[in-house]
Amino acid sequence: MLGSNDRLAIIALYRAYNAAIDAHDAARWARLFTEGGRFVHPSRVYEGEQELAGFVTERAARLAETSGETQRHWNDGIEITGDAETAAGSCELLVAARARDGGATRVIATGRYDDRLAKQAGVWRFAERQLTVG
Repeated sequence: MLGSNDRLAIIALYRAYNAAIDAHDAARWARLFTEGGRFVHPSRVYEGEQELAGFVTERAARLAETSGETQRHWNDGIEITGDAETAAGSCELLVAARARDGGATRVIATGRYDDRLAKQAGVWRFAERQLTVG
């Protein structure tokens, strides 16, 4: 059974994921995954630290060129089951955007994450995170 400390650590992992992608911190975001971890995006699968970091780097460059907005990822409805070493998690996703020079905030995406998690050397990480948009 998953203890309360592990549940809190996994929720902190979810927060760290959002903070890293919103800050365009590719290295930090990639380190939230296990070695060989996978991010299953609707457009393709990213596997391993180099591909994972590349996803965030490319995403940040694309946003800088096209949107002029800052984005924030938000999760709700977090569900976690598992034991002391492995877990399954899921949550709802909302991505909000706001123009860098101000203006109204708007929802630009909703979806769901389904996760396989692993505890390695006392730290919870994503073994696989699958994104479903819509």
